[in-house]
Amino acid sequence: MIGGGELFELWLDGANGGDGYYGGADESRTISAVYYDIPNLDPLVHSLAPNCVLWGVGGEARWIGNEAGRGAETNWCASGRGLAGAGNTASGEESGWTWFPGEADAMVTNDGWFWHPGEELKSADELFRMYLETVGRNANLVLNLPPDRSGSLPAATVERMEELGRMIDTYLGNDLALRARASASATRRAGAGRDYAAANLNDGDGDSYWATDDSVTRASVVLEWPEVETVRYVALQEYIRRGQRVRGFRVETSLDGEAWTPRAVGVECTTVGYKRIVPLNGSTADPGEGFPARFVRITIEDSRACPLIHTISVY
Repeated sequence: MIGGGELFELWLDGANGGDGYYGGADESRTISAVYYDIPNLDPLVHSLAPNCVLWGVGGEARWIGNEAGRGAETNWCASGRGLAGAGNTASGEESGWTWFPGEADAMVTNDGWFWHPGEELKSADELFRMYLETVGRNANLVLNLPPDRSGSLPAATVERMEELGRMIDTYLGNDLALRARASASATRRAGAGRDYAAANLNDGDGDSYWATDDSVTRASVVLEWPEVETVRYVALQEYIRRGQRVRGFRVETSLDGEAWTPRAVGVECTTVGYKRIVPLNGSTADPGEGFPARFVRITIEDSRACPLIHTISVY
């Protein structure tokens, strides 16, 4: 505990010299390779804050490669990066040996980091797109919300974030899957004290999951409603405690369970990870009118090992 609260994250941004602001001084400095003493800083930070994540140079969360709030559609949580190495920042690495999940930092305003007089806010539509392209692509989103010179968040910023919250609630707040019947083409045999049934996909329990036998890396799950629903997004979540597995999937809808229509056309339906939100119209910029459906089918087409999916949501 630090200052009465738990420290969630510490950014070690890797500023390695040149022109810039150093402790408030605008000057040019030369920074040696051992200046930050990362190997010793790591145990010190974790002794004070055991759950703190060391971002960037600290080697526990990686930068996705831009400050636009846009993650790659294919995004592995692993990387081959060591403390002094350089991993694939955009997409991670499927064969990586270090758990190094992506994080997206982005500005709410148009005038750089921190507060600036006359700055303008991005629209709620732009911010919602950021959400879909980061959180919805297996990355953490960190938004720059700078206080003004009074030390308070400007009223316009607060209003814009409330607007974003209403958009998220409107489009991703009513999980239709909770009312659906789930079935699967393959299911792992139940073990002692645990089953792997398709019903685990929409039971609201993050500790349960659907799984197939070890040798089965391709299978389908179907969600069925008694009446036609209007659907815009499908969200998938792997049981990430057992690692990231899914390499490829597809999403289809149907009115009768016989004729199926491919959705998310043009979207790279590859990785899932902790969370993947798929726009069924293929666009993160426009929610569209949605599609009528009584059935939604998700087919895991390729997986590094038997897929473990703990939640499927439909909005």
